[in-house]
Amino acid sequence: MPAIPVAVGFARRQRMMGEVTIVRYRYRAYPGPGQVQALARAFGCARVVFNDALRARDEAYAAGERIGDTDVQRRVVTLAKQTPGRAWAR
Repeated sequence: MPAIPVAVGFARRQRMMGEVTIVRYRYRAYPGPGQVQALARAFGCARVVFNDALRARDEAYAAGERIGDTDVQRRVVTLAKQTPGRAWAR
């Protein structure tokens, strides 16, 4: 099985002598088959949790309440870990 390249890039601001310079880094990795599966699982979990958190915020906004990050974590992540259908989140 050929290695699948994964490119990751990010930028940050660096201040030198009053000037702001944007520094950019770019990395490329070639994960093995087991690592590809682990990455897919991790990003899949992150996507599900993000979508649940977005849904919780939308429902709270529609109900006229504002919820913070701690409340989102309590409602989404903690409850997901206790739900039998989301046993993989543990």
